[in-house]
Amino acid sequence: MNSVFDVLKALSDPKVLAIFNIIALSNVDREFLLSHLNLSTRACHYRVSRLLRTGVISRKNGKYSVTSFGLVVHHAQNLIGLALNSYWKLSAIDSLESSHSIPRHEYNKIVSNLLSDDKIKEILTREREAINIVDPRKSINSIPLNIQTSTRRPGQTI
Repeated sequence: MNSVFDVLKALSDPKVLAIFNIIALSNVDREFLLSHLNLSTRACHYRVSRLLRTGVISRKNGKYSVTSFGLVVHHAQNLIGLALNSYWKLSAIDSLESSHSIPRHEYNKIVSNLLSDDKIKEILTREREAINIVDPRKSINSIPLNIQTSTRRPGQTI
């Protein structure tokens, strides 16, 4: 089974990412990829193999298609793109929050007014509430790890 690191490492190559995005948009064969990406057969095969190994694409009847896992990864990639498009607004929110003690309802108003994407708004308002629940006096070892990167059970310490 792959880890988050393996998937991100595979997608960190711009050519692999381009191949992944093409396949995520429509089922294509290797000839299509070769004709549109200016890659040698060997280079294309190597990069497609990386995507196959991570499980974000599959091959059936000579055509590559995105897997269910790949759809989720593609969605996450799109969310990162939306966040990058709002980078300066997100930085402004961070700046306001760190320089002033803003009540939660005011923070939520600022987020709602500055950002247009509902998913990013939801992440900021819900995740910030969850972060504020953590008692800063507790040891870092008592904070649960992200479930995607660990098999640790809730309540289990490191």
